[in-house]
Formats: sequence, C-alpha cells, structure tokens
Amino acid sequence: MNKKNKTYKIRKGIIFRNIDNIYFLIDIHNKNYFSGESFYNINKTGAIIWNIIKENENINFDGLLSKFIKFIGEYTKEIYEKIILDVSAFVNNLIKIGYLLEEWVKYVC
Repeated sequence: MNKKNKTYKIRKGIIFRNIDNIYFLIDIHNKNYFSGESFYNINKTGAIIWNIIKENENINFDGLLSKFIKFIGEYTKEIYEKIILDVSAFVNNLIKIGYLLEEWVKYVC
C-alpha cells in the first residue's frame, strides 16, 4: 500500500464537536445515539489531525504529516518515527470505521 498515491476525504455526515475540551466525531446518519454507536471520542492530537484533513480535502499522507509536524515543534528521529506510526494508525482506524474515505490518485502521463 503506497500512501503517496492515496488521498483522504471525510465522509459526508461526519461532524466534529468539542464539548468542554472533549472531542467527538459524530455520524449523523447513524441514529443510534443512545447506544453510543454514532459517537467516536478522540483526543486533542486526533482533533488536530481531523481538522487538517477537513481544511485540506483530498490531502495525501505526506501532506497530512507535514502539516501535523508543524504543531510538534522540535523532535528527535525516534519521535518522528513514532509520529508517523501514530498518525498512520489514527488514519487507518478512521478508514476502518468508515469516517474517512481513501481515494486513489490517478496520474496522467
């Protein structure tokens, strides 16, 4: 899987809410509010990543990582490698639950 050839887009019907510094992604099409199936709780780091994707529709992984790294400031090589793994895991989980869509970039020669 080459992440450089994929872009990410938020699925329609997924909204972001910050309620007293508790961050949620809410699927407004899934009406199971009382069971909690419509809510996905994320931390502040996840909220930053989500907002980067929202503000940059069809961003690829490298673009997302580059914009996210600006929030980090100084970091070591070991921390950078951990950032890559953590951002990748978060994005893959959003794809798995259907909140984020992957689109293949088509190159024209």
